[in-house]
Amino acid sequence: TAASAKNLYISPSGSGTDGASWSSAWQDPAKIDWSKVQAGDQIILDGGTSGITYVTEFAVPASSVVIRQATDKAHGGQVTLKGIYPTRNLNSIGINVLGSNVHIVAARRSGIVLKNYPALAVSLKTNGNSLRNVEINGITGFQPYGSGKIGGVAFGGFNNQFINCDFRDCVYGAVEKPVAGARNLTVFNNCTFGSNRYGYWGEDGSCIVGAKTATGAPSIIYAH
Repeated sequence: TAASAKNLYISPSGSGTDGASWSSAWQDPAKIDWSKVQAGDQIILDGGTSGITYVTEFAVPASSVVIRQATDKAHGGQVTLKGIYPTRNLNSIGINVLGSNVHIVAARRSGIVLKNYPALAVSLKTNGNSLRNVEINGITGFQPYGSGKIGGVAFGGFNNQFINCDFRDCVYGAVEKPVAGARNLTVFNNCTFGSNRYGYWGEDGSCIVGAKTATGAPSIIYAH
């Protein structure tokens, strides 16, 4: 069978019709028509010449897709995905990965930045996913006292990888949420963790937080 994988585009300057080109691009990741997305497709994020900020949150219900920063000169600026903030919605998640084999890839370190989500930037609890060259920044909960805090990412599932990712000024960088009854395996490769601020309740800076309660599911974390 002939391969049918294609590129689809996100850009504030697109018409929003079908995502098939920059001119017809969906204007925001939350406006992706997932009925048009098939396994193997790449969704290309416009960063403009000097950076574009999307105030957005969205779920990824498809499997075997790549979401990546554009690489050409006219669109390859830094892509910032920013929380709808302030909000006290505990269900507010920057990127909620529901499918498997989903890959979020920036062209260079911190090429994609997720920042200022109230409680959680990325939820990743399926299998075979990866984040590469992504920065997670400023996930501290909401006032008062850092209420609703979860962390930069919540992770579980099998064979998920964080590669060249930077966690900054998060109350917790990454928080393990193992999938019950399944084998859980996560790899952090060449990632950095750090904090330059106090936070709402003096807790910023924890790196990787393992699960504190038994789920009956084996769990392994590798950090290189």
